[in-house]
Amino acid sequence: MPKASFLHPRYYPLELGLLGISSAALLLFHLLFWAPLSARMKSQESLWQAERPRVVQLERYEKAQRELKAFWEDLPERQAFPAISSSLSDLARQHHLVIPAITYQGDKVPDHDLTRITFAFGVKGAYPDIRAFIGELERSGYFLIIEDLNLLKAGKKIDEPIQLQLRTTVYLR
Repeated sequence: MPKASFLHPRYYPLELGLLGISSAALLLFHLLFWAPLSARMKSQESLWQAERPRVVQLERYEKAQRELKAFWEDLPERQAFPAISSSLSDLARQHHLVIPAITYQGDKVPDHDLTRITFAFGVKGAYPDIRAFIGELERSGYFLIIEDLNLLKAGKKIDEPIQLQLRTTVYLR
């Protein structure tokens, strides 16, 4: 007579039945729910990967629009023109410089509701004062753009004044 094994199916009929039922349930769950859901998730993931560059591009566009709006709102209004003009003279005076005359020319910017004003003037004084004046111009709240800058020295002596010719532009909304 053969030796009895405790692993033989006749000793564990209930356990083997439960194992078979749970295996069948897992197989049905996989075939009916998990496999279709997994395929759908892969499909949705590939759609997302295809759309992702457009989403990033849209986010960049929206950020650029916000920055452009903020920049536009920071531009001085047309009514600020007299204040800008007098601020140039005041700034020169603060740095012990003299502006004998300021000329300006205004024109509309095509396709935008902006006015471009170009100021041309000369100042004369010591180099440190001229350098400080230029620094203040660059930091002014009017978004003055220095388009042309020429330094001229008439004499050969170190302590002689320097002549600065400037052309600056400001955009007004």
